Order: sequence, then structure tokens, then C-alpha cells
Amino acid sequence: MTRNSESPLKQRQKRFSGHSEQVRYRRGVVVGVRRVCRSVTVQCHTVTVHCDCPACPRAPVLGLSCPRAPVLGDPCLSVLVLACRAVKRIIVRMGCVDISPYRGFCGALVSLFKWVPVIVISAIVSWSYYAYVAELCIKNVESDVVKVIFLVGYHIVITLFLASYWRTVWTRPGDIPKRFRLTADELDSVEGSEDAEVQKRLLEQIVIDKDLPVVMRTIQGAVRYCEKCAIVKPDRAHHCSVCGTCVLKMDHHCPWVNNCVAFNNYKFFVLFLLYGQLYCLYVALTSLKYFLQFWKDVCTAGGGHGQFHILFLFFVSSMFSISLMSLLGYHIHLVLNNRTTLEAFRSPVFRRGPDKEGFSLGRRANLAEVFGDEVWSLLLPVFSSFGDGLTFPQRFSDDAELGCGPGPGTNLRQGEAGLATIT
Repeated sequence: MTRNSESPLKQRQKRFSGHSEQVRYRRGVVVGVRRVCRSVTVQCHTVTVHCDCPACPRAPVLGLSCPRAPVLGDPCLSVLVLACRAVKRIIVRMGCVDISPYRGFCGALVSLFKWVPVIVISAIVSWSYYAYVAELCIKNVESDVVKVIFLVGYHIVITLFLASYWRTVWTRPGDIPKRFRLTADELDSVEGSEDAEVQKRLLEQIVIDKDLPVVMRTIQGAVRYCEKCAIVKPDRAHHCSVCGTCVLKMDHHCPWVNNCVAFNNYKFFVLFLLYGQLYCLYVALTSLKYFLQFWKDVCTAGGGHGQFHILFLFFVSSMFSISLMSLLGYHIHLVLNNRTTLEAFRSPVFRRGPDKEGFSLGRRANLAEVFGDEVWSLLLPVFSSFGDGLTFPQRFSDDAELGCGPGPGTNLRQGEAGLATIT
């Protein structure tokens, strides 16, 4: 198996007569070929496709270079690309999902640009730490008792705030298990079907054969699947166009953490908002007295650099507390009603139809599903959510074949029967 001697640009523009739309790629790997062609091997950046079609002019073997293979002709560029890939692998292993449609040097620039909001937040917090500890407490608070109280309370709040924030950033939001993936044959049969009813029956049969616990449906009543990731979507899972993959119980993609907020890190995100709000209020309230004092001094005789640090510290903390207050209140509302941001805009669809309250089990049970039921871990940035991100208890259970209990006319008592089914 040898590489194609043509340039990468010509390889990407290359078309096979009669087969140009039959070879499909998923992140540079052939996952299926429509109707008669099947992928058999992938090595380096060269894909070998065996074709069983006797009419194919390139049968029996088609050597096809991966269209996303980087140009490695320049040794310096090769080293740079390999270094970017190594950094990216480290980031992915640490938990951040960042799959850009660009590759090589451009992909590294796009990935780096996505970290700008995280760098901005880190810079603001670092400056606020200096302004509060050095300029306010050490240089301007005269009483030693007040100084110690301010510093102890400040470090407790900022520790919880930063721990929640960085756990939101570095925790993988939720990967789809391999058993939900569609094979090339399954994807070929589903996408090759022109009849919606036939496609619907094929997806239902795939779910039954693989014993996949999915109860959500599309608005047409079919099993949800992602053609980009070639998977059957678990309940409440969605495709993130920024990360380029499907994630479990997706809430939204947050640029301020450069990560998807989903099943595995949703609790950390809510705690990040909570402790961020508490941090801003703590800084604003404890610096209010000195802000008023320095404001008078600035208006009368001017002030030094330290006074301006305290003035800006109060303004910044006050503005951030106002913005965080609305966002925190909205997500508390979502938690108490057991909804994601996506479900708040578009209700989940079941066999019985759309139902915005389909996963709501009562406020106490809804709160426990995200934060757990152990008191010591409720407000700590440790994972304590119920479930595995694949199955969720419902207010109504209308899937008799899944063995989920009562029929569609039976309403579970909120916070009891539903909570008992959480695994």
C-alpha cells in the first residue's frame, strides 16, 4: 500500500466516476461507502477501499488518500504539526473536548483562540487577588482582627470558586459509549433508505438488536441518530457543533470554560456560578467602606495607584455579580425542573409526543439528580450526580418494552418512584 503521488490539493479535488458521493469520511476515516463499496483498512493517512462493484473502473482496489491528511513536505512544518498534535492529545486526556474541523497549524490557532475567554477570566481573577489581598487588606485595613477575618473568608470563597471553575473546564462532559455507534452497514442501510417509514423501522430494529435504552424520539416519531457521529443518540444527548461530537445530557457549549456543559460537569458549572456570585458579592461588600472613602479622596485630592485598584475592584465585582445573578437564577430554575437549556427551548419528544416536564420528578428529586443526596457533597466540587448519563427516570413511563413500569396513564408520585429508579 503506497501513498498517492498527487498533491494533497489534487487528492481532495479528485472524483471517481460513478462513486464520487459514495465514500464518506468521519474525521479523516472512512466509515462507510454507499451501496456497493466497503472500507477495509486505514493506515497512516492512506485509506484503501475495496470495491465489489464489477462496473467500477477502479475495481478491485481503490487507493484513496485521506482528505484531512496534513501537508508534511516541509520538515519545519512537520515538527510544528506534530508538536501541536502532542499538545492537543494532552489537553484531550485532561478532559477538554475540542475537536476543530481544521487540522495542522490552522487547527492549532483555532484551538488556541478558543482558550482566550478562559485566559481572560484567569487574568481578571489573578488581578482581583492582588488588588484584594495586597492593596486592600495588607495596605489599607488597619485592624489586624478585621484583616484576618477578611483574608480567611476570601481564601475560602476563592478556593471553592476556582476549584469549581477548573473542574468545569477540565472534566470531559460525557462521551457516548461505543455500543451506540452504527456500523458501516447499518449507517449505509439507514441513510440509503428513501422511505421515512422504512428508515424508522430500521432504526427501531437496530435499537432492539443492540438493546439500547433509548425512549426519546424525533418529532416524526423515529429513533434519534446523528449522521455526523454515526451513532444512535442516547436520551438527552445532542451533537455539539463546536466540539464536533455528541455528548451526554448536553446543556450548552460555554465559551467561558471552553467546554461543553453536560452530564459529567453540569454540577461543577452550577457551583462555579454559585461561588462566582458569592465571590463577587464578598469582594464588593467587604470593599464597599474603603471604596466610598477612596472615592471621596479621588474626587478631592486625587489618589494613588493602590486606591484605583480598590475602586476598580469594587466596580468589576459589582458588575460581575449582577450578570452572574441572572445566569445562576436561570440554571437553578432548570435544575429544579430537571431541564437542560436545550430542553427549555425545545421540549423532549417521546412516543406519546413532546413533553417539557417529561423528566421532572419533583423539586427535591430533581435537585438530588444533579447534586446527589449526601449532605457533605452537595456544595463541594466533587461528582455526586445520580445515573450514568444514558438513562433517566421519567414522570410518565410509556415504554413497555423497556420494562419501565406503569403505562402512559400512570403518574409517578413526584420525588419517590422516579428517584428510586435512578441508577
